[in-house]
Amino acid sequence: MSTTKSAQIPSLNGIRGFAAIAVFSLHYGGGNKSHTAVLRLIGWISSLGWAGVSLFFVLSGFLISGILCDSFEFEGWWSKFYIRRSLRIFPLYYLSLLLVAIASFAFKVPSRVLPNTWVVALYLQNLPPLYPKFVLASSGLSVGHFWSLAVEEQYYLLWPLCLVIFWRRNRALHLCVGLFLMTLIFRIICVSRHADLHWCTEFLIGRAGELAIGSALAVAIRSSWKTIAMSWAPWAFVISGLLIVGISLKYGTSEYTAPMATAGLSLFGIFSASLIALCLRPGLSQRVFEMRFLQWVGKISYGVYVYHVLFGPLYGRFIEWSLPGASPATQRVGLFIVAAAVTLPISLLSYYTFESFFLRAKERFTLSDETKGRDIPESVVAETL
Repeated sequence: MSTTKSAQIPSLNGIRGFAAIAVFSLHYGGGNKSHTAVLRLIGWISSLGWAGVSLFFVLSGFLISGILCDSFEFEGWWSKFYIRRSLRIFPLYYLSLLLVAIASFAFKVPSRVLPNTWVVALYLQNLPPLYPKFVLASSGLSVGHFWSLAVEEQYYLLWPLCLVIFWRRNRALHLCVGLFLMTLIFRIICVSRHADLHWCTEFLIGRAGELAIGSALAVAIRSSWKTIAMSWAPWAFVISGLLIVGISLKYGTSEYTAPMATAGLSLFGIFSASLIALCLRPGLSQRVFEMRFLQWVGKISYGVYVYHVLFGPLYGRFIEWSLPGASPATQRVGLFIVAAAVTLPISLLSYYTFESFFLRAKERFTLSDETKGRDIPESVVAETL
């Protein structure tokens, strides 16, 4: 199999698109307080949209670990890995920070914004003591969602070295499972000590479990555990899904409740990993996530994730200006329509102009030409966020 873009797994791209839609719905959905049962149900589902980030984490762990496991035998794998990650993530990320800086001058608040941009520039915004410093909404733009990108970048920085060491000792799966359990224990300790729940929901150690279980799946399907992992996936999907619904109905859908910040995050990790496993083989899950619309959103999902919150304050100001005196429900619907109508075209334009330039450059750092024609797993060439 040639390491080309054509080798991407369509259903995984659809999962990425679904995750982006879930996060978008969290920020712009509504209906929780509606008198209509259908709208309340939609609102309840939207309020779980934060789990789209969990799905992103698990998918990233799965794809990145797959790439690493299949790359260790090639010379210079580590430099090519980091160069490719940098070319995919950094350009749009730092373009966003540049836009924040420009907006801070436009709104004449540079002294309130620029001194804190170093937090985001160094990917430290997921540290709870620094958390208030990086929400730069006063500039007219917002990067409040960039904490998740910090989690991923920190994981990308540390994980390759850990995985290659344990891979050579044939204990990589133990490492992944151990990390998954360690993060659960860490969150339980934080909750029991009444610590700030941001340690559970934004800090690397609190969220690394979702990346780790995705990594565990990548390792498992490359080992003798593949049959077991794939056969248990349907059961894990159903059981974890039912437990998530139970916790949500009893304790609420917010990730900032103790049950959701502890067991809930782990269950979403299991749920997401089992969904990915189901999409690796022919069946209903694969067909659903191969829908063209989901794949299309998946292709531009990085831009959708970045822009939908980045320009959120501007969307809100436009609705206040265009719908003065309208009911909250009307304004909410208007906000959803405006956000979707602006975010999707901007993300599309960003992908095919700005991002594609760096994606083409990234292709110069593929694996050795010796890989062409070999039976290499498709995850080698699949992309993350």
